[in-house]
Amino acid sequence: MYRTTGKQHPLVFWKNFYHRFFKIDLLHCTDNKGVLSHCIGSALAEIIVNDELKCGSRHLTLGTINDKLDQYYADSGEQNRVPEIRETNIFQGTPLLLFPQLHGTPFKAANTRALTPFMAQLCSEVYALVPSLHNQRRMELFAYFKEFYQIIDDNGEFFSQETSARFSKVIFRILARNSWLHTQSIQQGHLRWHIIPKHHYLWHLAILKGRNPRFYQTYIDESFVGRLCNVYKACLDGQYMSGVQLTVFQKYLLALSIEFSN
Repeated sequence: MYRTTGKQHPLVFWKNFYHRFFKIDLLHCTDNKGVLSHCIGSALAEIIVNDELKCGSRHLTLGTINDKLDQYYADSGEQNRVPEIRETNIFQGTPLLLFPQLHGTPFKAANTRALTPFMAQLCSEVYALVPSLHNQRRMELFAYFKEFYQIIDDNGEFFSQETSARFSKVIFRILARNSWLHTQSIQQGHLRWHIIPKHHYLWHLAILKGRNPRFYQTYIDESFVGRLCNVYKACLDGQYMSGVQLTVFQKYLLALSIEFSN
C-alpha cells in the first residue's frame, strides 16, 4: 500500500496487518447465510414449534411474529423493509431433519441484520412468558448481537482500548451462548443452533481487535477470483506483456489502496 500511494496509512502500522488481514468479510461472516442467520432461524423455529407465544398453532404463531415485527417498526418510527417471514424462510426441507436458517431471496445481509433488535425484543418477551435457562441464554444471545452491531455502527475506523475490549467480550459471549444452546438442543434430540465454520471467522474479529470491521470488511473470499479475472481481461486490451499477472495484482493492490485512502 505504501509503495503504490506513497502515503503511510495508519492501518499499515497496525501490528495485526498481515497477509490474511483482508480475509474477514463481515457481511458473509455474520449476516447473509452467516452466524446471525442461523441463530435467527433456530430461535424462530423454537418459538414456532414449541408455541412459546401461546397462540395455539404454528400458523398463528408465525402470524403473531409478523404482526409484532410490523408493530416494532411502527413504534420506532422507521419504515419496515423486512418482508413477511414465512415458514419456508426458516425451515430447510423437513423441519425435524435439517438445521433451520433464515434464508430466501428477501433475506440478504441488510434484512437479516435489520432483524437483530427485533429478535432481541421478541426473545425477551418470550422469556417473560416461558422462563427457562434455555430461553434466558437465547435472550442474552440476541442482546449481545444487538450490542455487537451497535458497537460497529457507533464507532469510527479504529476502536479505543475500552471499546476493543468490550467488542471482543461481546463476540465471546455470542459464541459461548450459541455453543450452549447448540449442545442443549442436540442433547434433547433437536437440530438447532448449527455450528458452522463462520463461527470460527467471527472469533477472528475478536482476535484482530483494534479496528472496526465495518470499514475493513471485503468481498475478497467471495469474488477475488472474478475481480482479478476482470482486471486480467482489461490488461489484455493493450499490447502483450510477459508480466501481465504481476500487473493484475499491482492494479488490484492499487485499487484497494485508493479505497482505503478515501
